[in-house]
Amino acid sequence: GVADTLEHFLCDTRRGPDYCFAGAAVLLLRELGFDSRLANGLYMDGNRRDPRSRKLVAVADDAHFWAEVRDSEGRWVPVEATPGYALRLPAVPWWEPLRQWFVAATCAVIERPIPLVVAAFAAVLASLATTLLWRPLTDAGATATWRLAIRRRRCCPLVATWRLLEWRAWLAGHPRPRHATARGWYLGARPLPEPEAAASLARFIPCFEQSVYGSSQSASDEAPIREVAQAVARHVTRPALARRTTGKCHQVASRRSLPPLRASLS
Repeated sequence: GVADTLEHFLCDTRRGPDYCFAGAAVLLLRELGFDSRLANGLYMDGNRRDPRSRKLVAVADDAHFWAEVRDSEGRWVPVEATPGYALRLPAVPWWEPLRQWFVAATCAVIERPIPLVVAAFAAVLASLATTLLWRPLTDAGATATWRLAIRRRRCCPLVATWRLLEWRAWLAGHPRPRHATARGWYLGARPLPEPEAAASLARFIPCFEQSVYGSSQSASDEAPIREVAQAVARHVTRPALARRTTGKCHQVASRRSLPPLRASLS
């Protein structure tokens, strides 16, 4: 053994365990006039866990020494002097960067009042534009998606058009309740005022029901089905659905009087 472990470490070997590096760091910091101390605890990498509880397991090799120096506000700041070890940054909550950005943006706006007025005016315009245009923009997006869908061979035009019709009804403020059937909701107590829209719906709903619940269509039905789907997408628009009333219905064919699918599509 040696009489002074730190002196032997600093002057002779310059090699040793972590407490030698930490103790030497404390001595050097004190010589420089800093209030420092030696601290010990656990240094765990998080790889050793209990297989059942998934909690960290500490062993004797996880014991570790490091130095700490006190700053002007009285806080002890760790200093890692042992090679191969690194200080771990404190966990920062996800909202802290947002808070810092908001504070910096607020200070920048307060220093320049003109950008504040411009930003407020732009926010009002954006709010008005969003309020007035979100329904037409959403309708345009749904229509574009429908156009892409009916071009696919494996996609049924009637099913894709039904989804578009449901989207437009929701955007118009008259979504179909879950308990209501397609025939009862679109051809029942709330008819469309436009004759062309009502007629296209009266032609579309039976075809859609037969496509979903009946037998599969043959290749000869593909062109008429596409015409029925395009007619509904063209006439049953979002404004037309928004003008639905509970008044007198336009006279449409009942289910019993409708001919079979091929005859109705011809």
